[in-house]
Amino acid sequence: MLHTFNITPSSLHLLSSTPAGVDPCHVSASATLIATSNYSSGTVALHSTSSPPNLLHTLDLNPLYSTLSVPSNLHDRQESSHCHQSTFTPDNRHLLVCDLGSSAVVTFDLSQSPPSLASTCRFPANSGCRHLTLIGEDCYVMLELVSAVSHCKLDLETGGLTEVAVLPLLPEGELGETRAHHRGGGGIVASPSGEFIYATLRNTVPGVVVALKRDIETGDISVHKRGTSGGEIPRCLVCVGDEYVMVSNQEDRKVCCLKGDGDLTLLAEVGGFNCSVAFVGELR
Repeated sequence: MLHTFNITPSSLHLLSSTPAGVDPCHVSASATLIATSNYSSGTVALHSTSSPPNLLHTLDLNPLYSTLSVPSNLHDRQESSHCHQSTFTPDNRHLLVCDLGSSAVVTFDLSQSPPSLASTCRFPANSGCRHLTLIGEDCYVMLELVSAVSHCKLDLETGGLTEVAVLPLLPEGELGETRAHHRGGGGIVASPSGEFIYATLRNTVPGVVVALKRDIETGDISVHKRGTSGGEIPRCLVCVGDEYVMVSNQEDRKVCCLKGDGDLTLLAEVGGFNCSVAFVGELR
């Protein structure tokens, strides 16, 4: 279900609940559209931003999956399309969908009604695209099943991606591929300044946050530092300015605050939360 809320300084008030798909796992919004990514059904539901939201279109990635010939030995995790995240491009003309099942980022043209398939950026079949983060023409894709980040260039006209380089997140010599649920790469986010990319790894207890240093001119990334996530299975993270990184740990329901600017010192933690974190409002 897609739930909408009215937010006050001290509470959330439920406004509406709308069917979205099977096992929705991510939601993003533009000024006019809400995109809900549905893991098990392999679909993206596009709703209006009206109150309550109206279902406008359902984008089904399974027909595309069937054309990509995913090897049968990968069907333990990639037996069908699994939409993990949908991201609007900065101009809101395109929607980039991370499909873990087909190991692809699929671009839809939102100027068409219904939205049309614009391009497909395919990664190695076993890699499993989970999440991405955008900085201008630079796109950084978390490859969950091999614990790596792919640096791509975004064509702002077509919404298509072209891979430039792949950066393993684990120390040299450690095996990156893991196909167990709730392991491998997790979240990925860019700092507001664009100087750092932060990514989570869920292979160990506690989990790991990796700070990637980004070259402002070229967009190239390198591992700057690794630090603890403060808990088990770090699923989601968000930057609060450049100063702080908030990480939610799914298994032990802890949100941890790390020092930003690539430092990753654990500053504080609070329990009782589930698996996602977001920052709402102005930083004061």
